[in-house]
Amino acid sequence: MPRALVERERAFDGYVAAGRCDDAARIAVWVSHQHLLAGRASAARGWLARAERAVDGLQARCPGRGWVAVERARHAPRLKDQITEARRAMRIGRATGAVDLEVFALSLLGRAVLTSGRRDEGLQLLEEAMAAASSGRVRNVHTLAESYCNLIEGCAAAGEWERGAEWCELVEGFARAHRTAPLLGACRTIHADVLMATGRWPQAESALQTALETHARYVPQMSAPAIATLAELRVRQGRLLDAERLLAGRLD
Repeated sequence: MPRALVERERAFDGYVAAGRCDDAARIAVWVSHQHLLAGRASAARGWLARAERAVDGLQARCPGRGWVAVERARHAPRLKDQITEARRAMRIGRATGAVDLEVFALSLLGRAVLTSGRRDEGLQLLEEAMAAASSGRVRNVHTLAESYCNLIEGCAAAGEWERGAEWCELVEGFARAHRTAPLLGACRTIHADVLMATGRWPQAESALQTALETHARYVPQMSAPAIATLAELRVRQGRLLDAERLLAGRLD
């Protein structure tokens, strides 16, 4: 298990002991999501339960309750529940002045609404969240990364390639100027899909190489989609042997 994850798990107990339930809830939610991304669903549910217990009984003006709602939305298998929890998180973020929470939840809401079939409404919500995240309103780069991922995935799902490419350029400049690993690694494969679809092959290749470097350093288990997309790019370039080498021995 990555050391950062272990240290945050330890920090949770310290926050609880100190009575810092809001911080405890947020860090438990972060740990839960990392387990979820790694395919450890049982551990993810366990840490979500710990987050819920940390804010159990707290009054409404507690952003931690909103972060628990965010993670409930990401765990929920039904779109109806995702939308309900995202809206709850937005209300708590607005009531407590937690801008990162409100923007994060707005992006999740947009993605769920788009997936539910309300295409225009979903894309509008995603663009609103991305505009807020990239305008300096949020304090945590992970909020910008989440908004970016949701928007790019939404654009790809809706076939809105030019719309996605516009945001790719904006985020590319921000990520390189600030050397932000969450943006250089998060959703770069879909970022590359958008660039490939709009004929920007050199930029797509650069995005994929950056994604692979970032994955190798932080989350090696997430590299398979980037390798597959790079192989597809090699096929489009007519470099079939290179594509074959990339995929050799990779059943994933």
